[in-house]
Amino acid sequence: MLFTAEIPYGIGIALLLLLLIWGATHYTLRSRRAQKISEDAVREEYRDPEHYQEKQASLEAEAERAEERAKTEQDDDTKTHG
Repeated sequence: MLFTAEIPYGIGIALLLLLLIWGATHYTLRSRRAQKISEDAVREEYRDPEHYQEKQASLEAEAERAEERAKTEQDDDTKTHG
């Protein structure tokens, strides 16, 4: 039973490899509109940090809507071209 100590390492390596593959395949680039909104939010935070908290929720919601819109458009393109 020389190899019993190496079995957990092999399992760990396999799990890390699976997680890496899953992460690489599920990574989606943000839409350009969402990136722009995020950049504007960062600028706004540095420009006026005291009032940023009031605007943060609306900017996050706007970015999420842009992401959903891009995802829907991507799904539509896949259905029409797939």
